[in-house]
Amino acid sequence: MTLKLRLLGPLVLLFIPALFAQFAAAQSGAITGTVLDPSGAAIPGALIALASASQAFHAKSGPEGHYAFHALAPGVYVLSISAKGFTPRTIPDIAITAGQTKELNLPLSIAVAQQNLTVSDQNQG
Repeated sequence: MTLKLRLLGPLVLLFIPALFAQFAAAQSGAITGTVLDPSGAAIPGALIALASASQAFHAKSGPEGHYAFHALAPGVYVLSISAKGFTPRTIPDIAITAGQTKELNLPLSIAVAQQNLTVSDQNQG
């Protein structure tokens, strides 16, 4: 009997972290997706900020435009995206529940440069 306990003890210790990880994953959520240009091509290096009333996270989209936020506490979040040459975008009121993974693909519009032209009338006479 003592031999069985000696063998079983280390096995139990090996499984405790795995059980804890599964429990933690079930108590949190995630947001994943891809940042895209108007043609559907990936935008690498986009800056993505995710915030709730009590937490803030930051990420960059990878070479394929993918991003991910894991282990999020259930709640309501605001997602902000910006990339050089594109109009920044904000998505409010993203509700995340325990055990949920929400996929949000984020198309960005191309930024349009704005120019101001001032015309004045100068009569010289």
